[in-house]
Amino acid sequence: AASSSIINEGAAVSSLISADAIADVTTASVAENLSTIAANIDQVSTPAFALSLFLVMGFTDFLDGYIARTFPSTATVLGTYLDPFADKVFISVTSLTLCYTGTLPGLLVGLWVA
Repeated sequence: AASSSIINEGAAVSSLISADAIADVTTASVAENLSTIAANIDQVSTPAFALSLFLVMGFTDFLDGYIARTFPSTATVLGTYLDPFADKVFISVTSLTLCYTGTLPGLLVGLWVA
């Protein structure tokens, strides 16, 4: 009898939490976070932050490749397509940013991005 009441309570709770309610909360949270970041972008936009983000992205790319080589059983078809795409995005964003700041010439960046 006790287990059936727990199951009934669980069903009642799950019926109160709908997928739409979760999506609304998630969307509101993302929108709120993005507006907070946009309002404080001048505090986040520093060379130290850019360097740390670059290093984190490079390390996670290295770690992904290391895991893929060390444990081939973890390879997936989706990962096979996404890894080169992520590498291209990483290089493109980095080179476009360096072009925007005047560090790299536009023609050279055009060769990498194209």
